[in-house]
Amino acid sequence: MEWNRLQTKTDYMVKENYYNQFVYENYLKLTNTEKQLLSTYLKNNTERKSYGDAKSAIVNFLNKNIAYDEKSEGIKDYRSFLTEFLEKNKTGNNKDFATATVLMFRYFGIPSRYVKGYLITKKDIENFVQSFYKIKFRFLILK
Repeated sequence: MEWNRLQTKTDYMVKENYYNQFVYENYLKLTNTEKQLLSTYLKNNTERKSYGDAKSAIVNFLNKNIAYDEKSEGIKDYRSFLTEFLEKNKTGNNKDFATATVLMFRYFGIPSRYVKGYLITKKDIENFVQSFYKIKFRFLILK
């Protein structure tokens, strides 16, 4: 039994190492143009930052320099996204802010990627279960 736990832990660590390597190879990529543009706006600060420091720098920059507009159609040409977002439009929707944030985290040496989806919390599940049983109970009474 002890051997199985050790083997499982070893397998996990090997797989985690491969995934970690994959993340750093793929989720730090920036073009030279993106690096140059970000260094201009983020004050040539390319030193690797902690997540908290990077997050603060990004939020402060975006709050001071870019307007949020949820009705904006957003940037259409993602080949020149940063130029459009930072220099021309200086406004964007949630997708634009998320994309810019990913690129800025990468600039600070923090692997990141854009993922669209939903966050389901424990509270969401509890609320769903309660609602489901209330509806089911009402249905049984009405029958």
